Amino acid sequence: GWGWGNAKWTANAAGTFPGATGSPHDNGGVVGGTLGFNWQASAFVFGVEGDWDYSGINTGTTASICTFSGNCQTGNNWLATVRGRAGYAADRVLFYLTAGGAFANVQTNFNGTTTTHTQAGWTAGGGIEWAFADNWTAKIEYLYVNLGNGNVTCATATCLAASTNVPIPVSVGLTENLFRVGVNYKFSF
Repeated sequence: GWGWGNAKWTANAAGTFPGATGSPHDNGGVVGGTLGFNWQASAFVFGVEGDWDYSGINTGTTASICTFSGNCQTGNNWLATVRGRAGYAADRVLFYLTAGGAFANVQTNFNGTTTTHTQAGWTAGGGIEWAFADNWTAKIEYLYVNLGNGNVTCATATCLAASTNVPIPVSVGLTENLFRVGVNYKFSF
């Protein structure tokens, strides 16, 4: 699949850069796997699924957005979700909505200082799944992912608060849009 979104950087220090913000755009590919369970009652389908993706989504390095600090970069190298799913099956086609928790290994580089931490948030979206053979389906899916805010601090000379010479704390929020295609094998129990 493919992901794109925004990383919102906000300086939280009073003085030199109070409330300064920047929102670099990010994008990149994802590839992974899904495991889940579905239950069908008449034409209605309910389920739970979890997935894990290797992620190449990042903003690259930019100096024009984070002018209060010099350089900033945001990305993640894995992204996972655990979601409920509900849909309507029209013959061999399932139309569904999905929502749940999202988790990612968020990496920030703030003027040469790299911070990596797991961040949790939420996701919601929908998709279409087509049963093209007895136990095989193909799907296309869209998910909006909001990973909330994480905190980083830059202590290099270019981003110390001028009045106090104290490192500037920065809040980094990350939101993603994911478009994924997949093939599933359904076990019968």
